[in-house]
Amino acid sequence: MEARVFDRIVKELAGSDAPRAALHRLAEEWPEYVVPYETLVAIYTQTYQLQTRMRMHVHKRQTNIDSYVQRYQEGEELISIAKSIDLAPCLLARIILRETLSMSPKDITQCLREPALVDDERLRNQLVRCVESDEHYSPSSERIRSALGLEYEFVLYESLFNTGVPFDSEDDLRREGRPKTPDVRLRSPIAVRGRIVNWIDSKAMFGDVRTLADCQNQVRGYVHRYGPGMIIFWFGYVQEVDSDPDIILSHGFPDLNDVKCVC
Repeated sequence: MEARVFDRIVKELAGSDAPRAALHRLAEEWPEYVVPYETLVAIYTQTYQLQTRMRMHVHKRQTNIDSYVQRYQEGEELISIAKSIDLAPCLLARIILRETLSMSPKDITQCLREPALVDDERLRNQLVRCVESDEHYSPSSERIRSALGLEYEFVLYESLFNTGVPFDSEDDLRREGRPKTPDVRLRSPIAVRGRIVNWIDSKAMFGDVRTLADCQNQVRGYVHRYGPGMIIFWFGYVQEVDSDPDIILSHGFPDLNDVKCVC
């Protein structure tokens, strides 16, 4: 994807009071073969999470926390408060559980997974609504992200099996006690469009400047230990960020015609 297209999508999503509606408008504007719907969803999710991270310092101020707690104790619903302060419902629920019940992060996570553990009926019902309405930070959304990552790792393994390329998985490498392990280390390197690949990392996300910056230390460790490699961003990437001579970016497993074994 060209940077100008990505910037247009992000601007449309970030500037909308109804990002889901903006997402559907973008899907109608760009045909599936130009920008797949799954790519739009990935960009939407990552944009929302980035905006949340950038705003969290505001929600960590004690004066604001005290205000959120007071509003809840005065009878306002958590979903209503969350909407008014532009915070994901489950993140607000975490603040309320911590402040009103002095819960540990582990116990808070468990209560979001099982609201029935909370004795207070009003708070229990509020948690259920938060979990049901939060598409980004609820336990179910976290499970979906985890399952998606595992699904695409399996796709990578299956693709390697089909090409007959021997490899060690991340679990294999960890059993050997190796640190900083990619999803796959090839036992024999391959050449992809004339470039050597010793390892492959699977990312069930969209690759942009910030995504690459976040994983830069990680992948440089792979290059240092194993040599040049490849990152597969299954939902696409911004073409202009593909500039590292040691790392090939791809939106899927390479076509068999582009893969050559290096013996």
